[in-house]
Amino acid sequence: VFANKPVDEALQLLPLLFSICGRAQAMAGVSAVEHARCLISDDDTAFTRTWQIRLEAAQEYLWRLLIDLPNLFGIAPATGALATLRHGLQRALTDQSNGGLRPGVTLERPDAEVRSLAATRLYTCLETEVLGCPVDDWCALQDSDDLDRWLNHAATPVTSALSRLRQQALPSRQRIAGLPINHAGWLEEIIEALVSIPRFQQAPLWRGRCYETGALARCCERPLIKSLLASGGDVRLARLVARLLELTDTVRWLVDEAPIETHPWLGGGSTGQAAGYGWV
Repeated sequence: VFANKPVDEALQLLPLLFSICGRAQAMAGVSAVEHARCLISDDDTAFTRTWQIRLEAAQEYLWRLLIDLPNLFGIAPATGALATLRHGLQRALTDQSNGGLRPGVTLERPDAEVRSLAATRLYTCLETEVLGCPVDDWCALQDSDDLDRWLNHAATPVTSALSRLRQQALPSRQRIAGLPINHAGWLEEIIEALVSIPRFQQAPLWRGRCYETGALARCCERPLIKSLLASGGDVRLARLVARLLELTDTVRWLVDEAPIETHPWLGGGSTGQAAGYGWV
């Protein structure tokens, strides 16, 4: 799709190819071009891009949790709540999009009122429609017993679906191997494989193994996830709980704008003259 196209045209096309996380895909593309051109973003630009990516990620997680997950178990999804939230956040994302896909652009931080309103809407939706309890109370869960107590007392479409999954759990004896959070060691090998191995992206292996990616890989050392995996429970439940962990992390970050996460959300590097990669 992008072969022989000017960079600016390719970057405009990139988010249109993805129905999920189009903004994050676009940011990865911009990051790749910036590293190829040896351009370095300033702090405000990096913050704004991170803010956009995390806001998009929160919406994507909520779509899966409020719509897709309940539907799997015949539970009425929270369609209205999600539609209201997405409508309320649309302006926040749209207002920050102009010019953001130009490599080397300098972006101002989103207006404080826009950031506060977006954070408040997400926080309210998370507590009332997903968790059924205060965010801080849920973040205090440490092990599978705590999770069971939460599922037994909270009443939302999400907790109902997770309870069903908990009851139908498929025991897993496979040890989950997550890609390391520190990208420096393995990312260059992945980039080389993408370039040199035909159709690598269709069945990606690293050093002969298929690794877990996504929320579970990033959260596998958190106490709650470690407890779920150690108990030999259903890995699908662990993946969903990991998404909840990242969702609560993101909402708290949007509220406080404090660096509470242990890994960055976007980056990239140079792979030679006029060549670079980006990741989110």
